[in-house]
Amino acid sequence: MNTPEVLERITAAGVTLAARGGNIVARPRAAVTPEVLELIKAHKRDLLAAIEPPLIARAVEILRERPGDVRAVVGKPQSNGRCLVAVAIRNPDGSIETRLLDARIDPFALLELAERHGATVH
Repeated sequence: MNTPEVLERITAAGVTLAARGGNIVARPRAAVTPEVLELIKAHKRDLLAAIEPPLIARAVEILRERPGDVRAVVGKPQSNGRCLVAVAIRNPDGSIETRLLDARIDPFALLELAERHGATVH
């Protein structure tokens, strides 16, 4: 199970995650079932990478700082050879669509592809 799938399951259980001092705080406590707790423990490192610093928030912030840009990509390589990638795209109506991807991605190939298509990459 990849990080976005883990986050989706935890969120579907009604749990919100926050990072504090290298630890994960899950709220509300009453919603943290044994299954959710096991997911958090098993995926702690990747979950921390996804929520601290929040990659999606950074991608959205980049678009807000650069009104002329329509795409922003923020990547964070993981120790397991995979890469968490947050993508933000400004729609014609001004709304911003986001995605968090977890894949076996070559960051340099991603950079080349994004630059070829006019994205802001960080």
